[in-house]
Amino acid sequence: MTSSPIHRKLLAAGVALGLAGLAACGADESAGGDGQTFVFASSRLPTTLDGAYIYDNESQRVIYQIFDRLTNVEPGTSELTGELATDWDVSDDGLRHTFNLREGVKFHDGTDLDAEAVCFNFDRLYELEGQAQTLAEYWKIAFKGFKEDAEGNSGDSRYESCEVVDPTTLTIHINEPYAPLPAAVANIGFGIASPAALQESGWAVEASGDSLDFVGKFGTENPVGSGPFKFESWDPGKNVTLVKNEEYWGDPATIDTLIYVPIDDGQARRQALERGEIDGYDNVAPQDVEALTSAGYAMEERPPSNTGYLAMNRDFEPLDDVEVRRAVSHAINRDALLQANFLEGAVKPTGLLPPGFTGSDGDVPQYEYDQEKARELLSGADAEDLKVEITYATEVTRPYMPDPQGIAETFKSDLEAVGFEVTLVGRPWSPDFLGGIRNGESMMYIVGLLPDMSDPANFMTLMNAGPGRWGTMPDELLDQITAAETAPPEEREELYRALNAAVMEDAPMVPYVHAPTHLAFREGTSGFVPSPLFAESMATVEMSD
Repeated sequence: MTSSPIHRKLLAAGVALGLAGLAACGADESAGGDGQTFVFASSRLPTTLDGAYIYDNESQRVIYQIFDRLTNVEPGTSELTGELATDWDVSDDGLRHTFNLREGVKFHDGTDLDAEAVCFNFDRLYELEGQAQTLAEYWKIAFKGFKEDAEGNSGDSRYESCEVVDPTTLTIHINEPYAPLPAAVANIGFGIASPAALQESGWAVEASGDSLDFVGKFGTENPVGSGPFKFESWDPGKNVTLVKNEEYWGDPATIDTLIYVPIDDGQARRQALERGEIDGYDNVAPQDVEALTSAGYAMEERPPSNTGYLAMNRDFEPLDDVEVRRAVSHAINRDALLQANFLEGAVKPTGLLPPGFTGSDGDVPQYEYDQEKARELLSGADAEDLKVEITYATEVTRPYMPDPQGIAETFKSDLEAVGFEVTLVGRPWSPDFLGGIRNGESMMYIVGLLPDMSDPANFMTLMNAGPGRWGTMPDELLDQITAAETAPPEEREELYRALNAAVMEDAPMVPYVHAPTHLAFREGTSGFVPSPLFAESMATVEMSD
């Protein structure tokens, strides 16, 4: 199915009207002129375009087009490579990471992207305060803390400073070894932004009731990076428009205008594609993959590098009892869940780490579906009642939860069969669902991990920071996490095998799927390279009319 060039121009203007009004309504004068316009549908629009504050795929996919990082991964792989940095080295003691930058790179506002600009970005993150600290999950994963904590005391941060050696060389100083650092800064949370734009617009964020107020307008009105696309406009609730960066230091984008629109229902996204109102979308429902492929749409598949799981916050009774958590693990019929909700390529996890990640191949405790075993564990537990609440996200889908409510209902049925009393609560993904997790308010919840860097620390560190919080974890597990992060490279594989096993022994969650992800594009679309880390550029996408 191919849209005409005239239809493409009209759609650029009409797509902002939402699902009911995705129709032509006038020529677009601001988005790309006579060039190609590509419209991509996500389940929702970004929260902000400031990478410091995001932890959701919808925000990441847009931010990725605007901002470059020091490092990146080779397209379609998890192999680390340079982006703004041509090369880097680490001191023998692991405390100094030196990066050499490309020469002549400019931000979209024409200012220089040099070592001073990069250090400004790292210092900005280090000095975040108040509500901003609660949102900066990627910084906490890599550097643990900030310059000052919420009470104004010296923060417990791994970061010490960023030193400008010369205009194209900088050194990041840390106070303890952290082997994943080059991989960590490939994450979009470390996209390098224009200091001039940051200072002009501000980046403050405040809590306003249950919502977030981005009082600093950098991420909503003036996100300036150095990537292949530039920010054009954001019509709240309707679309985000990017345009080609003609001065990009790398290969320029093929398409001229890139528009992101929100369609929260998977079937509605499919119908919009079939009507020619969008050019592509992510998280194709498993039951739609074969039908769309047979109809001639271009289908791309990401490997199953994510982990979906039912999390248990051990700060709530009865989940503070390990026997209760193990009973939950035995009560869930994961085989039936996968058969009912996922394609053949989905994998039942043996632990938190996806296949292929360092440490994922160890001997890990398993909890096979066994209702009698679950009842036996519950009868021997100290829990006085078995009332639990499971929270699931609304207005969003993920590869590991194509139907969040349906999966929640399956868990409810399984748990009630062994004696639990289960209440289900649906909450909008942002801010309610994610906020409940960050604030430790959710007792049990369905969520997942999408890999953000090619290192197992990506998954394990989240036991103590960011979405995926499982309550107060045992000190011995946190010590194991630190040991694995700071160990010499030759020791880390065995440490992560042991850590993966220790986590499953403690049973703070039930990992139920490593799910492949599918993206559908209109006929004639080529050049999109799916990434196991979701590090995907739209600059290589081509369309034939």
